[in-house]
Amino acid sequence: MRRDEPGPSTIRDSKVNTISERKTVMNPNCDFCNGTAQITPEGFRRIGKVAKVRPRWREGLQNHCREFFGSEPLVLHEYESKYVHLDVFVYPATEKRPFHTLITQGISDKRCYTPKDLSAYRHFELMLYLPMEWDLKELTSRDDYKWTVTLLKSLGRYVHKYSTFFTPGHSIAPSEEAFVPGSFLDSVLFINPADEDDEFNELVIGDKAVSFMRVIPVTAAEVQYKVDFGIKPCLQLLDWASALGDVDPYRECALSFADDELN
Repeated sequence: MRRDEPGPSTIRDSKVNTISERKTVMNPNCDFCNGTAQITPEGFRRIGKVAKVRPRWREGLQNHCREFFGSEPLVLHEYESKYVHLDVFVYPATEKRPFHTLITQGISDKRCYTPKDLSAYRHFELMLYLPMEWDLKELTSRDDYKWTVTLLKSLGRYVHKYSTFFTPGHSIAPSEEAFVPGSFLDSVLFINPADEDDEFNELVIGDKAVSFMRVIPVTAAEVQYKVDFGIKPCLQLLDWASALGDVDPYRECALSFADDELN
């Protein structure tokens, strides 16, 4: 049995992936969130109460990402929305950024419940880096690709379902199974987007700040290492094993790599 860090953001919910992923089609407009030149689903529907989408808020997020990522995004609009209308923006790799960037838009539509000293994380969005070799046309069809989109959506909806929050340094285990067959990755670590420009994580829209966190898929053993020794040694270990860059679903556990080096 795995031991995760106790607290409000420790997840062990095998039913966290409740929103289905379906085929999307090109459409010039999204009537729900006012996106343009996006990918929009057919037959969109709400499930229960969904937070209101504020066009000014979404426009601020989109302009901010466009400024720092330097490419026009492919946008994955969902068919079904629960709690929030959660889209995933995909920024293709560039010469300056040799990896694809996934970033959510919609988690921050609704405030998370945080202690006062963590109020900076009441509104946040999540990021994930993908290898530039991945064909984005297959992002929602290949099993070894599409789990990345499902993971971001599951994490983003979880905080609103259970009135909780995430902060850098938290680790969670959304599933008892690996994210993709043949992989050791089955857990998640949240970190600051330290590789981005300093100004990237300083977004204020109106009177509210928006924070960004990177999602690092990790193994159960790596999470346990963080619990036992702290976040800083864990990040040093992952960096040493080249596990903090773009996602490699079939990488070895960093602890196994360290053991091999020591033996």
